[in-house]
Amino acid sequence: SIDLPWSDEDQYYGAQISALTASPNQDYDAGTVILEVKPGKRAGQKAAYDMIPKTDVAQVINQVKTVPEGEKKKISFKRSHGTNKITLTGTIPVKASSSKQWVALWDPSAYALDLMKRALKAEGIQVKGPLKSKQVPKKAKKIASHTSMPLSELLVPMMKLSNNTHAEILLKELGKKVKNKGSFEAGLDVMNERLPAFGIDPSLAVLRDGSGISPINLVSANQFTLFLTNIQKEKWFKTYEHALPLAGASERMVGGTLRNRLKEPATLEKVRAKTGSLTTVSTLSGYIDTQGGKTLAFSILLNHLVDDEKGKEIEDRIVSILAENL
Repeated sequence: SIDLPWSDEDQYYGAQISALTASPNQDYDAGTVILEVKPGKRAGQKAAYDMIPKTDVAQVINQVKTVPEGEKKKISFKRSHGTNKITLTGTIPVKASSSKQWVALWDPSAYALDLMKRALKAEGIQVKGPLKSKQVPKKAKKIASHTSMPLSELLVPMMKLSNNTHAEILLKELGKKVKNKGSFEAGLDVMNERLPAFGIDPSLAVLRDGSGISPINLVSANQFTLFLTNIQKEKWFKTYEHALPLAGASERMVGGTLRNRLKEPATLEKVRAKTGSLTTVSTLSGYIDTQGGKTLAFSILLNHLVDDEKGKEIEDRIVSILAENL
């Protein structure tokens, strides 16, 4: 996001956006590595860690100490701005379970190239010279190609797990596809041109990114409900609806960010909705199948919260009242 706070730039949800990037897992947390911290054999020892995947672009300074059994496990990290120097600090008790930390790297293209170099080396292919993420030379020959999963499948981890990086890359892809320019600005232009057909008036909204992490974004609950109502007639609606988190469904890629919420009989697997949260902000927008046999489109946007968890409680209570009484 163009408005991402600096404090979030090393967090997995704030990873840099690049057309050349890599993910350490099938949650598609692109541009990140996972550091798995494990206790030493006895108190006083330095903790151990694994990097997933291993890459030479990241340098880890491990300051985590192993403490006696029963003491507190608290581990944090900080990546220095403009570098991939990651400092791990904190404590982990003897015999404690490992602790995973997701760290967004600086320059995800260099990261992807390093992983490619490692993969080639593993196959006995030597790479000479420095790695460069520049335009492909005109003399280059294509030796292989791979097509990604279709958008209908890609939407599932993006929406279920609230994957910001996916959303931002898709915004740039919109610009590339429609205006032949893969930029935030071009993608936003496409959004502003297309959204009025679904009930969102760009003159009454401020759209700054693809993920919603920008604190400058402004959209009313009324515009969201108009959007959710109007898209139900589109041929792709079922694909969109399927990608929304399903309340109380325990399977991760079904319940997503709602898998531990709205588990009462009136709402269990009867609410399909997208969560959204920032510091002091909590939101929930989607559809409810009510006990009275209706399907409602709804949007709840809460600002200036002191306690984000309290915001979720308020949302769930409102949704339950609608489900039980309409």
